[in-house]
This record gives sequence, structure tokens and C-alpha cells, in this order.
Amino acid sequence: EYYATRKRVLEDQLKAMQATHAEQTKADDDELKAECEELRAMKRDLHEEIKQMRAKKKGLKTMQAELERKRSRAIDVTTSRFSLEAQAQQALDDIVDEERSNKKRRRLV
Repeated sequence: EYYATRKRVLEDQLKAMQATHAEQTKADDDELKAECEELRAMKRDLHEEIKQMRAKKKGLKTMQAELERKRSRAIDVTTSRFSLEAQAQQALDDIVDEERSNKKRRRLV
């Protein structure tokens, strides 16, 4: 009878240990699942943030290209203006030279 009692005690201890182990394993599994879900959420957030940053970068590149076009256009306009001013000044100089030349001719006649 001692051995039967001892066997029951050991079996009860084994069952208790197995139950404790099962509970701990389930708790560990639940904790790992929660951590995995948290990591998945962080991953989704990071992917969304990367997507937004890429869109922002694309927008900035578009703005940069537009600014470069405007800068180039401004340079072209400025160059044209200087060219026109130089042509106008040359035309004025030509008119002044022609008038002087005409005055000299009139004096000689």
C-alpha cells in the first residue's frame, strides 16, 4: 500500500507539473503572439512611413525640376533682355553716328 500511495503522490505531482508546464507554455505562447503582433504593427507603420517618405521625395524632385526649369527660363529671359538692350544701344549708337555724319556733310556742302 505504501507504494500505491507513493505512486499516486508521484502521479499527482507529475500531473501538477504537467499542468504548470502547460500553463507556462500557453502564457509564453500568448506573450510571443502579442509581441509578434506588435512587431507586425510596427512593420506596417514603418512601411507606411517609407511609402510617405518616397512620395514626399518624389514631390520634392518634381518641385526641384520645376524650379530648375524656372531658373533656366529666367536665365534665358535675362540673356534675351541683355541682348535686346545691347541691340537697342547699338541702334542708338548707329543713329547718333549717322546724325553726326549727316551734320558733317551738311557743313561741307
